[in-house]
Amino acid sequence: MTRSSMLTIRQFRDGDEDALWRVFASAIRGVASGDYTPEQIEAWAPAEGDRAAWRDRVRALAPFVAERAGQIVGYADVQPSGYIDHFFVAADAMHQGVGARLMQEIHAAATARRIDSLFADVSVTAQPFFARWGFALEDPGIVSVRGVAMENCRMRKALFPQMRPAAPGDVDAWARMRVALWPDATAAEHRADCDRFFTGDRREPAEVLFACDRAGAPIGFVELSIRNIVDGCSTDHVGYLEGWYVEPAERRRGVGRALIAAAEQWALAQGCSEFASDALADDEVSRLAHEAMGFEESGVVRNYRKELRGPSL
Repeated sequence: MTRSSMLTIRQFRDGDEDALWRVFASAIRGVASGDYTPEQIEAWAPAEGDRAAWRDRVRALAPFVAERAGQIVGYADVQPSGYIDHFFVAADAMHQGVGARLMQEIHAAATARRIDSLFADVSVTAQPFFARWGFALEDPGIVSVRGVAMENCRMRKALFPQMRPAAPGDVDAWARMRVALWPDATAAEHRADCDRFFTGDRREPAEVLFACDRAGAPIGFVELSIRNIVDGCSTDHVGYLEGWYVEPAERRRGVGRALIAAAEQWALAQGCSEFASDALADDEVSRLAHEAMGFEESGVVRNYRKELRGPSL
């Protein structure tokens, strides 16, 4: 039996407060001290801290507690917003699976509580661990702890929506959402386009990514391609957003932003250094949505057409 398999994770109980303080102090003084100065360590985990205030705080956090052989070796919490306030493992329990078990418990709780993302203000010491669990750097910064400046960063991991490439079983959902996005074409025409994509004709779109709910059902999509000529772009290999749609009931929940983030990662993987899109000149909703995603308007174009008639015979 491994040491990690002997761990148990339980809810906080009254009476745990002093043991959690020892874990907190041990983690900071015995581990984080490699990345912070003695002055910063003392501000973070003072030798003569206010224990009454500590007890009140840890009771409010109501963390998960990692225990081995009757001894508390780590603890962590997750708040209703998805914020991880405390995540600490005792110095003598490092690299024994304690952090992994606590993070698994946090993810399970987040799923049960339907939390859309997890985020934390992470120390320099803990950033590699959080990154291995899929957290991305969101906002590096400096915080003041008891008047002492310390480096840390905001890291976040999206749990909802789930992102994946389109699969043949998605044809009905994809065609239905396409009709909602582009109503000028018929349902049959959209279905034919979807079928063409899954038979291997991927000239446009080259890729389709779906955002899915917790049950795996599609709730939005992006259609993507590579274009060699795009107005306002300076390269000849540009990732292009051909279509972008989120079901009305799922809007304003970060689904559209998650789709764009996934689309950008796809474009980067294709070797693109630019990502572009378009919208009708009078579509104010689309303009605002693009600008919120960081797009910059590169021009407004009017398109023209005329019919040609050859000589009569």
